[in-house]
Parts: sequence; structure tokens; C-alpha cells
Amino acid sequence: MVKMKIVVISDSFKGSLSSSEIVDIFNNVKDEYYKEIKISSFPVADGGEGTVSSFASFQKGKIVSLKVHDSFFNIIDAHYFINDKNEAIIEIVSSSALTQVGDKKDPSKTSTYGIGEQIYDAIKKGIKKIYIGLGGSSTNDMATGAACALGSKFFDKNKREFIPTGGTLIDIADFDISKTKELLKDVEIICLSDVNNPTFGLNGAAYVYARQKGADDNMIKQLNDGLIHLSKLIKEKTNIDVSSLQSGGAAGAFGAGAYVFFNALIQPGIDTILKLFNFEKEVEDADYIFTGEGKIDKQTLYGKTIFGIAQIAKKHNVPIIAIAGSIDDDIKENDLKELGIIKQIAISKGYDIDYSMKNAKKLYKQCLISLLKELTKS
Repeated sequence: MVKMKIVVISDSFKGSLSSSEIVDIFNNVKDEYYKEIKISSFPVADGGEGTVSSFASFQKGKIVSLKVHDSFFNIIDAHYFINDKNEAIIEIVSSSALTQVGDKKDPSKTSTYGIGEQIYDAIKKGIKKIYIGLGGSSTNDMATGAACALGSKFFDKNKREFIPTGGTLIDIADFDISKTKELLKDVEIICLSDVNNPTFGLNGAAYVYARQKGADDNMIKQLNDGLIHLSKLIKEKTNIDVSSLQSGGAAGAFGAGAYVFFNALIQPGIDTILKLFNFEKEVEDADYIFTGEGKIDKQTLYGKTIFGIAQIAKKHNVPIIAIAGSIDDDIKENDLKELGIIKQIAISKGYDIDYSMKNAKKLYKQCLISLLKELTKS
């Protein structure tokens, strides 16, 4: 039996496998078939779904439950995490998730108001540092909903106050964010992004992500126009230019809005979490890194979990093996080789999507056993 060290650090497969479940599969396969392999495992997220679980997996603390408004202003149960350093970790998917809206997808009407309510709850508890995971939102409101929950006011041309959504950003004629600035003056907010798209334009929030949130071509243009309009108004009133802000387009341009309204920092989620894990130290003597995510696509190449891991792996010449739910047809093998991925496999290959999602654990285990068998040939 070949002795080796494998570092396991995979993002979740949305709707089918959590990051923790993937780690469990590795450990079970190792114990059953490959006892001499040393496994170092990390359940991880890049700012999307699972960010709270990732923090909670290696930090002491407590889960806080509360009632907030969801994307359509219905009251729901939400939660966030407070660690033993008195820092809060909030996921945008807790109250404004794309997975929550079902067949009612409509980014012109959805709001991040509930995120603002969670931030406010944390502040009331004395929290001075808040991380917000931005992945997986159903929204395109540039954080205006969250800002309203934190005291900001937005007005139309008739000076009537309203809570903007993606479809009504274009109607904003003026705003007052002074109460939000006062509330947050001693609070540090860090947005964890899994993408680096700008606020608007062909690579921005609306054109890249709104279609999967339910927008058609006409709505995408309207949403983009709204983002341009509010960005220009922000520039006029605050002299802050968010037009080319890296990760400004994350979570329906929540990144850009948070940067302006909350004085937030925007950081790559995976980089932040890897530092907290002291991941680089674990990689130094590793033979392989096993990683993956639900779907490997073009965004994988620009800031998501695998990209962040690859930057560290390259420094130490550790090859990467990626197991994904699926791999987009647009992804070329050379694209992945440039990231240091020597082998990639989709558990859904040969199966339809429904079967793959329902049987993800079994299919993942089969792929893993096959890959480890190949690696441990002596």
C-alpha cells in the first residue's frame, strides 16, 4: 500500500451534498479501503451557502435564531453564527436565497431587507465585526433593502420614501444614508465574495447572474440600467465610484451597495477562510489535494473555492484532483490544468441530473474509490 497524505477541502454540491458530508465520505472510504492514507480535511465554503457551517466547524460559538423578512418580505426563521471572538457570520442565503424562492424567481422584486435585520440584531448584541457571505442570492437590489433595515432612506422623484428592489433602483431620485453610517460607525463589516464581477455591464451582476435568478433579456437590461442609475447617483452624492469595483457585482451588486452604505470591505471568501484554517501549513507536505464543487464552470476560474485553493497548491507544487457534480461544456481541460488540476471527474457523468442529485453520496463514493485505487497502485 502506498503511503500518502491527502488534503480534502471541497465546497458543497448545492441541494445534494454538504461540505461536511463530503469529508465524511472521504473518512469512511479511507477507513474501509485505504487505512494507510493520511487525511487532513476541511469543510469549507467561499462566501456562499455553507459559510456559517464552515466557520462553526473550527470556531467555538453559538447559532443565533431570529425572525426576519425573506426576499419577498414574508416573515421567516433565519440564523447566523457568533464566535467566541464576538464576531458574527451571516449568510445572505439565510434570508435572501435563490433556493428559497422556488418557482417565483424574480430579481426585479426580491430584497435583501432580511440581511439588514440580521446585521441590526448582531449590532444590538454588541457585535463589532460582521462577516457576510454573499453567494447564492435571489436579489439584484444593490443592498438597498439591507440598507433600509439599517435606517437608510430612498426617495423617488416625488420625494416619497420607498424600499427599492432590483426593478425599482431606476426610480431612486435621492437617498439619505446618514442613520446607517451612524449605526455602523464602530462596526467592521467584511463581505466574503465567491466572484469578482464588477457592479454592472456585460460582466456585471445583472448580465451574468440575473438569468439564473429568473430574469429574461428585457429584465436583465432593466436591472443593469437600474444598477447604472444608482451607481451614478452614488457618485454624484458621495464621490464614490463603484462602476469597476472588484466583486461589486456579487449577490446582485450587494458588494457595491455594502461598500458604499456600510463602509464594508470585500474579500475573496475562500482566501479568508483558508487563512483562518491555516490551510497553507497543511498543504506543505501533502501529496494531493482533493477539492470540488457542485458545478465547475467559467466562474470556477475566477475566485471561487477551487481557484483559491489552487493559488496555494501552486506555491507548494501539490497536484489537485477535482470531483464535481457536473462540469460545464465550456470548460476546457487546459483551463483546469492551468489551475494545477491533474484530473477532474463529474459524478453525474452518464446520469441525468435528478438521479445524480438523489444519489450524490453513492456516486461520489464510487468516484472516490476509483480515483484512490488509481493513485495507490504500487
